[in-house]
Order: sequence, then C-alpha cells, then structure tokens
Amino acid sequence: MLPEQLIAEHGIVSLAIREKIIALVIRAGSHMDGAFDKVYARLLDPEFPLELLSPYQGADEKIYDAFRAWLQENAPERRQMRTGDTQ
Repeated sequence: MLPEQLIAEHGIVSLAIREKIIALVIRAGSHMDGAFDKVYARLLDPEFPLELLSPYQGADEKIYDAFRAWLQENAPERRQMRTGDTQ
C-alpha cells in the first residue's frame, strides 16, 4: 500500500486540511465556524460569499486563495476544481 493511500484511509489528510483552514482563518482574526464553512463552500461554488453578518469577521479572498493553493499542493485529490480551472 502506498503511503498516500494509508494516510487517506486513516483520515490524516482530512485532519491536515481541517487544521490548515482553521489556522489560516484564525490568523486573519476570524473565529466563527461559519468562516471556515464558507471557505469550504467557495471551493464548490466560486460565487459563494465569504462575508459574515456584522459584527463577525469572515474569511477574505486572500485566505481563500491561500487555502486553495495549499489544498492543490497537499491534497489535490480532495480539491474540488472550479469551472475552467486548469491548475
């Protein structure tokens, strides 16, 4: 069994993905679960808004782009491709 298959079967990739998005969002000052959820949703729908209602701070495009790039590099099989995305 390849190491990638072993990791995927045991959820280590999922854990790394979760830890990365939490780190990026919290570093930017957002702390609502909705901020993490919206970044995940944006992967499936490029038009999905990242903003949260005031007074909460959501993720911004910079966070989304950083997470998307990290995901492409570290877990490309788990990344939902945007329409027209050639990366």
